[in-house]
Amino acid sequence: MKTVIDKVMSTKEGRALIHKEQTIMNFLEMVCRVMEEDGVKQEDLVKECGMSGRQFTKILNGKDSMTISEMSRIMFALNRNIWFASNRIKGV
Repeated sequence: MKTVIDKVMSTKEGRALIHKEQTIMNFLEMVCRVMEEDGVKQEDLVKECGMSGRQFTKILNGKDSMTISEMSRIMFALNRNIWFASNRIKGV
């Protein structure tokens, strides 16, 4: 019997969805780690980013998509650069 993950991973669209979600999760984990390391409070970061608290919370909770521009604003507010790297996706 196939698991839900097996079923999702059996299609190209499913693998693309998983890839997108992993990318978002990796970014959000990085933001949370940097906030913790630097002692940055969410309310201070929200102010620096110029976002509403509600919008920022939805992004952090994975309930709302974010643009590259928003990612950049968040990392700039944390005084960090974003570096992109690529590698071949297995199974696509």
